Amino acid sequence: MKFEDFLFILFQSSNITRNGVGPPIIFLEKEKRLTTKSVIIDDTKTFLIKFASIDGIAQPITSIEKSIYEIEQRENRLMEDITSIEHDISQTMEKVRQHIQNGQKQMAKTLLKKKHILEKSMQLKITALDTLQGILQKIHNCQSDKNVIKAYQLGTDALKNVLNTSGITIEQLDNTVTEMKNVLEQHNEMLSMISAVPIDDIDELELELELGDLIDMKLTESNIDKHNISTPALVPPVENRPSNAHDFDTEIEKRLAALRVDIESSKLASNAQ
Repeated sequence: MKFEDFLFILFQSSNITRNGVGPPIIFLEKEKRLTTKSVIIDDTKTFLIKFASIDGIAQPITSIEKSIYEIEQRENRLMEDITSIEHDISQTMEKVRQHIQNGQKQMAKTLLKKKHILEKSMQLKITALDTLQGILQKIHNCQSDKNVIKAYQLGTDALKNVLNTSGITIEQLDNTVTEMKNVLEQHNEMLSMISAVPIDDIDELELELELGDLIDMKLTESNIDKHNISTPALVPPVENRPSNAHDFDTEIEKRLAALRVDIESSKLASNAQ
């Protein structure tokens, strides 16, 4: 910052006088806590002061920092000019209202023209201010980008060291991935074989015959007429069955035995084919 601006802040916040500033400034500069430099800005000699960071040492004021200071000074002047023009526009409009109230139409018209001229001038300064602020932001971003790139470089170096010390190579990684792929393929093949094992080897024909017998027995017990019901011809009609319940059970057992013989014969013939 400008040395005079630093003194203004110092005098506003403490009881130090201008004569008391010199010795501590010299001491801090010897201790590399600050640095000073005399520069020429707009044909005017300016004394700049730069402080070190908390944990660092003061570095000389560079040409880039000098340029940043000049841009910031021009930015401040532009903002002051814009504020002044806004004040002039406000005063001009107040005068326009007064002339209108007094019936002075021509004077009001003249002042309106002045207002438009001031607005155009203010717009030009606003555009210039936006440009300067954009340049300053890019300059500050460059320092941030520099830190990011430095961090990237440190990270890259650290990663290289980790890879070198771990002993991992591309060949080892390729072999491991290939071996893992083979193991997974074998596992999938085993699952496929397991899922192909039949979980039910019950003969459907045998189930159908047994179900038909049970239906016939149930209908007989309930004295239901079966003339209009289609059932397997494995059990004789109701009128042909023995009236005695014991004889009927004996007849059912005989029929089931014969049915089993027929089923076994069908299986043997099927296997033979």
